[in-house]
Amino acid sequence: MAAIRSLYTRMGFSVAAAQSMVDEQGLTSLDDIKVLTDQRVEALCKVIRRPGGREANVAPGDPGAANLGIQVSLKAENNLMLAAYWLRHQDRVSRVPNPANVTLESVRSLAALREADIAYRKDKDTTKVPSIDAKDWPKTIEAIETYLRSRLGQKEIPLAYVVRRDIAVPEADPPTNYRSRHAEMIRRAPHGSYVNGVWVFDDTYIENSKIVFNIIAEITRDHACWTYVKPAQADLDGREAFKGLYDHYLGPNNVDIMASAAEKTMQTTVYNGEMKRWDFEKFVNLHKQQHSILDGLVLHGYAGIDERSKVRHLVEGIKTDKLDTIKGQILASAELRSSFDKCVTLFQDFIRQQTKTKSYSTLTIAEVSRTDNKRKASSGSGVVEDRYYTKEEYNALDPEQKKALSLKRAKRGHTPGTASSKVKGSKPKSSPVAMSKAVKKLVTRQVAELTKTKKADDDASDASDSTSDTPVTGNRNNKALVRKTKK
Repeated sequence: MAAIRSLYTRMGFSVAAAQSMVDEQGLTSLDDIKVLTDQRVEALCKVIRRPGGREANVAPGDPGAANLGIQVSLKAENNLMLAAYWLRHQDRVSRVPNPANVTLESVRSLAALREADIAYRKDKDTTKVPSIDAKDWPKTIEAIETYLRSRLGQKEIPLAYVVRRDIAVPEADPPTNYRSRHAEMIRRAPHGSYVNGVWVFDDTYIENSKIVFNIIAEITRDHACWTYVKPAQADLDGREAFKGLYDHYLGPNNVDIMASAAEKTMQTTVYNGEMKRWDFEKFVNLHKQQHSILDGLVLHGYAGIDERSKVRHLVEGIKTDKLDTIKGQILASAELRSSFDKCVTLFQDFIRQQTKTKSYSTLTIAEVSRTDNKRKASSGSGVVEDRYYTKEEYNALDPEQKKALSLKRAKRGHTPGTASSKVKGSKPKSSPVAMSKAVKKLVTRQVAELTKTKKADDDASDASDSTSDTPVTGNRNNKALVRKTKK
């Protein structure tokens, strides 16, 4: 009891208030303090300040004075909240405290963590779950573990502790071994304990394992890998779900397969020069992707890839002789052969310089532009369009262009001196305006002919009606159908 009363006085309570908490409120152990939430601490301090009732141990018949309670400072109240939180945190990291450990310095060291936990409970977690990358399972597994580190479960414990490699909690393991409180919880939060020789799962762990299963199910349900998660569905066992994925995709056999595939990709990918859809930058990025896969496999049993092997695959994949100078420079330098990034930089600088030089040497391409409805060819050595040129346009061509134009025309059978520039075998191109005029002229002509024929038929019908009483019943009297007789 004395140790507990000393704990209260260290938190800022007066001796009388500490005695009241022990004797009257019955808070006589660390477990009693540990269950005090912030609301319960507020209610406790309110009772101590204003307990109500009358003064005890007075003479018979004397009602006694009103019990005015004991003063409790706001500082002591806040410190008791921190002390209760500190004791709950010791459970999260599997440490057994004693009253002497509960000091102002120790409890205040968790003030920032306590505020972070409160904020996490208030804010709705909208973090998007990671996606499956079937070509890079080390990256996928790492993404899942990273996500579980950021998600807090019951008692605000990071969910990554459910899927950690080793269930057992280290014994000789001081808090100073960890960079952060979350890292300590991930490594030391309990999964359960032995009770009379029987392993019993911790209630908090069971609830958090269900949360982990639901997360993994959300990630994998629409993919083929769901097959290896589904066996854990009956018990909603998040650890077994994660283990099913890990053992299948990152087990010893699959690690060797993935490593061989990454190495083969580097060996079979080649670079033949700068092209529209495949350039040196994409070639290097593919190599780096394979390096990332191989580096991720190191944690799962792969021996790793050294810098010299990376450089060797890079150099062997370059098949263009334009970079032989740089390849020779790399092979002659021990420093370059041991640095993939330096080799890449050397190649990139050389290619960039060559590309810049090439761009200056290809500026003689002819270009046809239209200004004021007149076409004219820009100057270009020997490059000219095969078409009709006016006298002014032809005189503007240089000798090499005139020669090239003459050869093109001779090749297609053009007759010198004619104005035609039609390519042999092709149909002349008509402008939309010319086409429109031709169609309009044709339609007008056809309408006129139809009108003329109709008028002639009407005149013939009128003449027949005026000279005969017999109605015309056919075309037998048509002059065009009367057979001419020989004279």
